[in-house]
Amino acid sequence: MSAGARGGTNDAQRDLGGMIFTTGLLFGPSLGWASAGYWDRAGLGALTRAGLVGAGFVVGLGVISGNSSSGWEELGFVVLGVLAGVGAAGVEGIVECSRMGPYIRKHGRAYSQPRVSLLTPHDPGLAVTLALP
Repeated sequence: MSAGARGGTNDAQRDLGGMIFTTGLLFGPSLGWASAGYWDRAGLGALTRAGLVGAGFVVGLGVISGNSSSGWEELGFVVLGVLAGVGAAGVEGIVECSRMGPYIRKHGRAYSQPRVSLLTPHDPGLAVTLALP
């Protein structure tokens, strides 16, 4: 019986879940800024969260460089550093999301752009709509 049939996860499922989590952690809060036209804030937020995760990794490596421990202990320090970085990035994302709404309400959108959408009405056919700012 395979791991999937028993209700477990296989390596591909775990890897996909990790990629989805990482993408959401790094870029999720930035989507709000980007949709309001603040691309600079979106990029800065994503870089900040990536830097926090990277800093946790570097701190974990720094701890093991001066330590004469076994391989599993060294891996544990690196994992602990990465988890601390992920936690810090998560907190930063929550704070960023909580401050986004009031900022945009106060300052407005950075720019408005026309939007084109395709709608399929209930009747057969296709309708194209254009919304101008």
